[in-house]
Amino acid sequence: MIKKSSKISVITVLYLAFMCVSNAEISYAATGIIGNWTSADKKLRYDFLEGFAPKRGVVIKYENGNAKSVEGWEIRPKGIKIGYSTKKYKIVGESLIFGQKTFRKMPEDKSGKIIELKKEPQIFIDKLVDTYWLNPLEKESYQYKKGFSSTSGIYARIKDRKQKPIGSWSFANGVIKIDSNVHPNGRIAGDFLILLTSRNKITVLKRGKKSPKFQTVELKKKGKEFIRKLVSGRWMTPSVYSMPDYKEFRPIFGDLSGVIFKFDGPDYTGSSKWEYSLKTGSIKIGYTEYPNAQIQGPFLILLNKNGKTDQFVRPQGENITEFTHLDVKRLKVTETDTKTLKSLLERQWYAKPYTYKFIFEKNGKEGWFHQFRSYPFVVSGNTLKIKQFANFKNVRFLDGKIVLGDDKKSFFSDSKIVRLAHQGKEEAAKLANLQKKKLEEFKNSKLILKLKMKNGEIHQITLPVDEMKNIVSLSFEPGM
Repeated sequence: MIKKSSKISVITVLYLAFMCVSNAEISYAATGIIGNWTSADKKLRYDFLEGFAPKRGVVIKYENGNAKSVEGWEIRPKGIKIGYSTKKYKIVGESLIFGQKTFRKMPEDKSGKIIELKKEPQIFIDKLVDTYWLNPLEKESYQYKKGFSSTSGIYARIKDRKQKPIGSWSFANGVIKIDSNVHPNGRIAGDFLILLTSRNKITVLKRGKKSPKFQTVELKKKGKEFIRKLVSGRWMTPSVYSMPDYKEFRPIFGDLSGVIFKFDGPDYTGSSKWEYSLKTGSIKIGYTEYPNAQIQGPFLILLNKNGKTDQFVRPQGENITEFTHLDVKRLKVTETDTKTLKSLLERQWYAKPYTYKFIFEKNGKEGWFHQFRSYPFVVSGNTLKIKQFANFKNVRFLDGKIVLGDDKKSFFSDSKIVRLAHQGKEEAAKLANLQKKKLEEFKNSKLILKLKMKNGEIHQITLPVDEMKNIVSLSFEPGM
């Protein structure tokens, strides 16, 4: 006769044995699901990738060879959960019965060693920067590059063939940080880069083509070569939702100092100073001093004092024009000769959002400097629509003053003398073409002979050459 306590012990042992077998089966199912599975007609395929916790990971679904979705998977008591749905499944040998289909396991690729971020961080980083990484749906690609250390750098992202904002990455204390996102773990398994997010989600990227190795020119090591590349061409700051910003570093004051011409898309917005110090080896831009900087191929990386970086990239496919201080034309202002100054200034200028014009009087020494902004308008239905300004349903007038809408804008009728007249479309087009012609004229090099007479008059003669080096000799002879 078995005692009651003995019966309980037997039941407990049997229950524990059952749980061990059950957990073993689930554990086997979790490991057995890892790999690539394809249907008999090869039209449907699932790639199950192992995650960073037991019985879960990421699965990539392919239809007719094209990646269609990337979802998380998890082994549950009722089956395998993919995304929001749970389906029963069964693994029999090399076959997976999933839903209404049977899949065969594809041969395992033994060529790619699994590299864990926690165990081999430097090898992980070397592999990270060695290749392009693609979103499995192949809508965007990532290119990681080292910067001022072997454990930090920048990355560039291209989506739908457009350059997206450039970010930074760094590795420290066992985690990798990409911009402000912390990834506690990661691995490179075969053709996949798998990163664990701080919210226990998994990001997957697929290996692309080999990433090119760029020549690195560092400010601290090759200062003058760095500056020569810096002041050539344009540098771009891509944006997510708006037009990219552009910066042109130009040697206006000398080969080692100048200004940065800034553009918001096609619109010029202004300038700020930059200067390279031979003494400290740093570069100052505006009020910010950068102790070091790099140019890696199309990338410009500026290292701040706090260790953070500002990064830029060359516009794709753009020819790079080199500039030196010798290309700068300097005009000294003097009231005894304003002809060249008048020719240079008396045109149309722009700095967002205003247009500017110098209008000279006949004496060539006085005039008007106009700042104005033009808004196209249209009367549509019952509304006066002024683009980028406002819309008005009514207009009120009293005692020389006008009120637009519900006091959105009001103006005073003015009669002072101005020197800026409105042009129609045809005349405006002619003036715009004239501005282009003037710009091209000032781009071309000229050599001018200045003759100052006893009475103070100055005569200018444009020589039929553009550089002094083309002149062999110069002599003055009385004319006949």
